[in-house]
Amino acid sequence: MQQSKKYFLLYRDSSGVVRPWLFHEQAFDDITDIDLITLEFTKQEFLEEFFQGVKPQDLFIGRLSVSRSTPKYHFHYYECFFKDENLSITSSKIEQSMMMLALERQKKIHSKGTIELDSSSYFKNYVSYLMNGITSQTYSFYSFIHSENITDVKLKEYVLNYQANNSFFIRSIEDKLKKYKNIRMVSMEYMRILNNQTINVRRNNTLRDNYLYSSLLFDFFYDFPLSLFEAGRILDKDYLPDYLKDQAIVVKQILQSPFDSEKIEFYYEMGGRDYVLENMDSNDLYNASMEDLFRLGLINENEYVKRKWGKHR
Repeated sequence: MQQSKKYFLLYRDSSGVVRPWLFHEQAFDDITDIDLITLEFTKQEFLEEFFQGVKPQDLFIGRLSVSRSTPKYHFHYYECFFKDENLSITSSKIEQSMMMLALERQKKIHSKGTIELDSSSYFKNYVSYLMNGITSQTYSFYSFIHSENITDVKLKEYVLNYQANNSFFIRSIEDKLKKYKNIRMVSMEYMRILNNQTINVRRNNTLRDNYLYSSLLFDFFYDFPLSLFEAGRILDKDYLPDYLKDQAIVVKQILQSPFDSEKIEFYYEMGGRDYVLENMDSNDLYNASMEDLFRLGLINENEYVKRKWGKHR
């Protein structure tokens, strides 16, 4: 059963539909491609830089997989890994180490070799740093052991019995954390514990399973919201919901009709859109009909349909 996997940085917009990140709508090869971007910013800095005028209801990473023989879509979700706002020595150490390990895995992904992290001295020192930090304080130790976000039961068992001079537990923990996503999970949870933050990843992921997603994520030709279950049942990528079919006909008719403004029509016939923009007063364009703005390409189809009918395409 052949499967295809791709990673997206996703956000849930004001209408409740999940869409790919505004600045990178294509899929990423690996989660490290996203981490190496987000670790440069705090969450607030990232939103201010890339989501101006947009207030995402949720922001997360999704690994989309599909069985080519079914097809059945499945998202595996990850929380975004941002720089800590508190700028502590510990969080800086975690962030710098994770960027180094992300770069290592990224190179392995691109070279098509094994993607497990190497047992380098850098890796071993970082694992030791994490374990010593987590187990040195009663609060951090028990918070980690009881955290629902650490899903590897065996890893919890090794940490529960961890001793800095016990080679068996050290080696067992290192073997677990050679998987980048495991050391990522542990690093993020340790930072949350240090900052007294509580995030229930399991609950978040249950909510995300029931979100509506943009059909473009599933390679449809048109943009409309649908559930993961529906995405796997619709095989025709040229499919368009009934409520959008009438709109599609109207949009096509608009593009084939002359401009409402005789002045715009005249300039457009003289030299196309650029000639219109060069010779018409901005006030005239500001007062032009939505249809004329759409014909000129000053608003795109999604914007036109949303303004006209209040629905996304």
